[in-house]
Amino acid sequence: MHREHTQKSILWQPASLPGVTLLRGEYLQQRLARHVHEEYALGVVTRGGLGFQYRGASHLAGAGEINIVVPGEVHTGHPEIEAFWSYRTFYIAPEVMREVDVDLGTPARSLPFFAAGVLKDPKLAAGVLDLHRDIDGGAIAPIEMQSRLLVLLSAWIRRHGERARRAKVSMRAAHVGRVREYLEDCWRERPALTQLAAMVELSSFQLLRAFEREYGVPPHAYLIQRQVREAKRMLERGVAIAEVAHTCGFADQSHLNRHFKRIWGVTPGRVRTTPPMFLSAGQGQTSKS
Repeated sequence: MHREHTQKSILWQPASLPGVTLLRGEYLQQRLARHVHEEYALGVVTRGGLGFQYRGASHLAGAGEINIVVPGEVHTGHPEIEAFWSYRTFYIAPEVMREVDVDLGTPARSLPFFAAGVLKDPKLAAGVLDLHRDIDGGAIAPIEMQSRLLVLLSAWIRRHGERARRAKVSMRAAHVGRVREYLEDCWRERPALTQLAAMVELSSFQLLRAFEREYGVPPHAYLIQRQVREAKRMLERGVAIAEVAHTCGFADQSHLNRHFKRIWGVTPGRVRTTPPMFLSAGQGQTSKS
């Protein structure tokens, strides 16, 4: 017997938790494109299964399991086991994680690193879900919210953090690093591939291959993700979607909607500064279980 389910999702940033964004989604069916985040992702699947590519391998996070992503690592997302998945996720800014890591006695030279994409840690998973739901419900004071988050992140780092192995940086990797910095700082200029290649004295094809090998996506995809990242920041400040689309270099709102949902799994209209009631993820979109 099949039961109809409506996709529901919301993305918001609590005012009392600077550098932290929360996402909750139910009965999600969409396939997330290859993308990166500048934040850490710490989430728990609550129903179904989340399949994703991460750090060169395929992963599956089932109900009750933790899925994590570190900043800058390319990953995807799609339903497994059933035709949908539901989950709750924290996105944590690197500076927040660094501060917690330093308080644990680690030198501030590097960020915490987590090699695994899926963690089977019921106690940590329960902590993630309890805090996420309590923040969602709006029933806890800022001091409790902040305190519990610090305890949660400390436990995550202590139990699962690793020291990233330092890789030798090749000359070509240094070149593409310059291109990445340029895209980060000058993304509004919408540079051509030939312009970027000339900047680092590589052919367009050499740059294309080297950049994707280093960052997991080609320069044009990285540029789109940079635009989406800026769009998210503007939406969180309450800027109108039409203005966001224009300012961030998208052709129109539908262009912004398409790319935003492929990366975040929600449309720009579901970005809020406070968690409203669950909204349907799209007209007529349902899932069966």
